[in-house]
Amino acid sequence: MSIETNEITRRTFIAGTAAVAAGAAISGVALAGEVEQHMTPGTYTAQGYGKWPEGSTEGARYGSPKEIAPTIVEVTVDEKSILDVKLVQSDDTPDLVAPVAARIPAAIVEQQSVNVDTVTGCTLTSLCVLRLVRDCLEQAGANLDGFSAYPEPVDAEEEYEADLCVVGAGGGGTCAALAASEQGKKVIVLEKCGRLGGNTAWATGPMSLGSKRQIEAGSVKTADEVFTDWMNYTCWKSNAPLVYNILNRSGDTMDWLQDYWDQTDDEGFTKIPSGNGYEITWTFSKGIHKFIALYEQILAPRGCEVLMETRAQHLLMDAEGKVAGVIAKKQDGTTVRVYAPAVVIGTGGYAGNPEMLQRYVNSSEYYVKGMTTSTGDGINMAIEAGSALHNELSVAMATGAGNSKVDIYSGYLKNANQICGLLVDASGERFMNEELCVTESIQAGGSAIRRTGHFYAILTQNEFDAWAEHGFYGIIDETTIGELGYRPRLLVDNMLSIRDELAQMIEVGEAWKADTLEELAEVAPFNSEIFLDTVAKYQEACAAGEDKLFGKRPALLRPLDDGPFIAVRLIPAIDGTLGVIRVNTTLRDMGQDLNPIPGLWVVGSDAGGYFSNPYTLYVGSTSCYAVTGGRIAGEDACSYIDSLA
Repeated sequence: MSIETNEITRRTFIAGTAAVAAGAAISGVALAGEVEQHMTPGTYTAQGYGKWPEGSTEGARYGSPKEIAPTIVEVTVDEKSILDVKLVQSDDTPDLVAPVAARIPAAIVEQQSVNVDTVTGCTLTSLCVLRLVRDCLEQAGANLDGFSAYPEPVDAEEEYEADLCVVGAGGGGTCAALAASEQGKKVIVLEKCGRLGGNTAWATGPMSLGSKRQIEAGSVKTADEVFTDWMNYTCWKSNAPLVYNILNRSGDTMDWLQDYWDQTDDEGFTKIPSGNGYEITWTFSKGIHKFIALYEQILAPRGCEVLMETRAQHLLMDAEGKVAGVIAKKQDGTTVRVYAPAVVIGTGGYAGNPEMLQRYVNSSEYYVKGMTTSTGDGINMAIEAGSALHNELSVAMATGAGNSKVDIYSGYLKNANQICGLLVDASGERFMNEELCVTESIQAGGSAIRRTGHFYAILTQNEFDAWAEHGFYGIIDETTIGELGYRPRLLVDNMLSIRDELAQMIEVGEAWKADTLEELAEVAPFNSEIFLDTVAKYQEACAAGEDKLFGKRPALLRPLDDGPFIAVRLIPAIDGTLGVIRVNTTLRDMGQDLNPIPGLWVVGSDAGGYFSNPYTLYVGSTSCYAVTGGRIAGEDACSYIDSLA
């Protein structure tokens, strides 16, 4: 895939590379000039895989080709130095390749080092490029010690003034910035990553209820109906006034957002809700392009400034306990102070922070799906300033499962829980009706596997081979597949990388193979006695064609008769965290004892009250909360700012 950068990406990294070119100090094991090099001059090429492994088709969901080609890097050297670095090709997610291409090659040349800072939020692609550059240098005969200096933090400070400081350029922060800027407010956005859009960029799309475009399409599901369903589903654990406000503003907000996209060169939403009364989610293509369009063509002309790779750390508070701005740190070490009477926090939750996961949901044993930069920064800032926690904290379960040592989530083995065979918990005991991993994958099924911490999929070699060669159709009949409602993207007929995935899992001790079930019970880490008793009862159910224990349908009762047998260790995968800081109906931070913190709003996955455990039945709920809540918060912040005049 050709490498392209956009204007906001170019502007973002010009300052960083210019600082290096001007002589920013670097330190490390050795500086380039301190190690004598005798490289053979020329241009060298290396290739390898980054985010998406060879054979994976998962990247196609995010704009990559279905057949992933290797990333290619070219490095030109003379006898002593690196003259040029080119990222020739990368099939990693396009929107994440662009910021890497804009900064990493230039930084390597300027710093004469392969230990430049990676682009936050684009780590796997950054590391792939750096690894390939090392390969090229080794081909040239370089002593890598001379190209291993680390950048020394810059001792500098910058100050800004604004009406509103937005922390996080995801769906919530972007819509807050749009709402405030349309009322003429000066807005500064701080984004810790090297890309825009946050988690919303990769969402399916937000719910829309009562929008004019939805009504024109004939979709009649109303906000009141969804509100009733929602509150009954959550047993009224959600904050009813907040939920009601979000749902009733959702349709108007999606029309508002699409009206903005209509003023840009991005199409925005690609599909409006259909007319069957139940499809209530507007969809957009995955990626950050839609956010780039809003920032470049709407927000920038209004004077909105965006500081990328700038991590907010603390809220500035005045003597009266009112918000006065934000203290942040750029990736190069520059301290940033933004003075503003109003702040909107939307940093995406804490899924990438194991310590916070353990503290708030009692387990850190999760595979974090693309959420490693969501480390709870905004939440910790708010708590430090006196915020209170909502009393419903949970995680958003994903449909598949992951592993802590092998990234099977970028391949196919992540769906081992969805083949609906035997699943056992850490002790070796069966713990659920396995078909729920398909029919209610993020609700009942997700809750069941979340409770176990980690679990094991048990299958025969014959099952695995049929699954690898023919997908789910190799082991489940077509009628049952239709009844279970498998997502179409799961029904691939040739899972190219799954054999390599299993081999890697066996190699690192996360999967086990044995000729008999008794031998499997000995080599796998669960309790052998419990496991063999579980297998015996499961075999009886298969023979009888009836699962008296959990009620799994007979068509899915596949006996474990012929070896070899395989056990694969899996951990629950999550799409994020749900509900932390207590807010009111306008997303204002309610503080301790329901006393609002003046000048502070919290949106998206940082804000509590909207969800409870498990996740809602409605697709698009999270992005709806972010986008709609962001707009509401931006409007309310404007009213607050005006009241100070």
